[in-house]
Amino acid sequence: MMILFFGYLCNICELIGSEVAEFELSQIPDDIKRGNIQRLYSVVNQRVELNPQIEQRAAVLQRHGLKAFDSLHLASAESVSADVLLTVDKDFIKYAKRTGSPVRVENPIIFTIQEVKSER
Repeated sequence: MMILFFGYLCNICELIGSEVAEFELSQIPDDIKRGNIQRLYSVVNQRVELNPQIEQRAAVLQRHGLKAFDSLHLASAESVSADVLLTVDKDFIKYAKRTGSPVRVENPIIFTIQEVKSER
């Protein structure tokens, strides 16, 4: 699963990664798939490190049905005031909406389509 957070600053898109995303990436058993995703991930501008505040927020988010890693991803994104967190995990998207988080959790394809339409 590839997780990137987006923050908009003066209409510039910033790609933000996290320690949690890097750990999950390291667990992909297929060397080719892992390598392809690592190349995509290499463009991140900022990296979020886990800290006690993120872990505490993640525990609260889990009460809304999020899995442990998903809650850490969302708490990490919140910690840097990301606008959008992209994932292809449908359950993550569904449960994240229930949390009331200020971070939008979206499918990257749907997000891209919406952004292109808004540019017109």
